[in-house]
Amino acid sequence: MQSSRKNFQSREAFHRMNYLYQAADFSRTLSGRDGMKLMLHYGTMLHSVARKTVTRHDISLKRRICKNCHCILVPGNTCIVRLLKKPRQLMWLCVVCGTYKVFNTKPDHIVWTETPEAVVEVINCATSSNASSEENVCGQVDKLILDEHNMETSTQATEQ
Repeated sequence: MQSSRKNFQSREAFHRMNYLYQAADFSRTLSGRDGMKLMLHYGTMLHSVARKTVTRHDISLKRRICKNCHCILVPGNTCIVRLLKKPRQLMWLCVVCGTYKVFNTKPDHIVWTETPEAVVEVINCATSSNASSEENVCGQVDKLILDEHNMETSTQATEQ
């Protein structure tokens, strides 16, 4: 099997968004008001980079960023987490701006992006030891295509 290298669209934007998220998370740990201002600045830059390059955040990243002030939501530090009893939901309340997010807590609830039908291909990027620090080399490409998934399920159904 041949190892293929593949570049994906707006790779630099993903690397920049990753760096901005890590910088915002680190600046959150700084003491005083300057750390909070810096975190809000990096969060706003992260949101603007994603909007300008028309890229989507991963759902775990999207749930950790406030929609209003773009700060990093960390339970006990920048947000308050409450469990709502009636509809069995989880509410995250931003301490900075007061905006809240509500998530389902049903045990059988599956987010669509975590289903196999949602994944078209997975590209693993790693920095090569031979390459320069600026150059990233994409590794093995694992493809999960809907047609192959449908063929596997149809062959399993015919065997039974």
